Amino acid sequence: MRSRLFRKRTCANDNSVLRRFTTLHDLFHACTYLYRETFIHSQQKKMEFSGRNEKFALYNAVKQYLVDGLVDAALKKKVSRMAANFVIRESKLFYTGPSAQFMRLVVLSDEQRRPVLEECHNNPGTENHGGMRATMDRVVVGYYWDNIKADVADWVKTCHRCQKNDPIKTVSPVLHPIKVKEPWEVVGMDLIGPLKKNIKDHQYVITVTELFTKWVIAEPLKYGSSTEVKALHIWNGLENHN
Repeated sequence: MRSRLFRKRTCANDNSVLRRFTTLHDLFHACTYLYRETFIHSQQKKMEFSGRNEKFALYNAVKQYLVDGLVDAALKKKVSRMAANFVIRESKLFYTGPSAQFMRLVVLSDEQRRPVLEECHNNPGTENHGGMRATMDRVVVGYYWDNIKADVADWVKTCHRCQKNDPIKTVSPVLHPIKVKEPWEVVGMDLIGPLKKNIKDHQYVITVTELFTKWVIAEPLKYGSSTEVKALHIWNGLENHN
């Protein structure tokens, strides 16, 4: 006769394989299943870690190639092709991409990756933690490595503070569209930034939208100040439409 156990619930959700046990036989099979799943998951993580280390090694090879031209013979073709998208500044490797308009610091190891994720996930001004999108936006502006999106997602999902605090559920307000009868009756204006500086030190963009035709004017700004906005030549053109 099988020994009976008291029904037991775990802290997992209702779909957990361990949520109810009635016999030792059931418990044995459940534990076997969980052990197998845990082993498979750990092996997958090892493969991901190994693949990430290979990418880090490749970035280090690119850095060495750009510094002194030395590279392993087996990697020479691949590294020389990749090197066109990277530059060295103050002994650090930066990714520029084909456009070469922006530079992003290349993360060369797991040890460098962790403080970057901490920095971009935490908001020092409010002590709040950013979500997936906010953290991702901060990372990609200044840093580069392979598989950024998956790493950011894992970081946010495993953040103890984020998991402890349930997200606030809000109801979106009812939107009332603006009724526009003719061109230049209503004009919308937005200031975007600060962004990564371009070669002319612009880090803001001001957009002016004519809401009837949806015609948009965009101008770059260095500081985004009211003085700089007032000095833009676009206002002269807009006055002619009034």
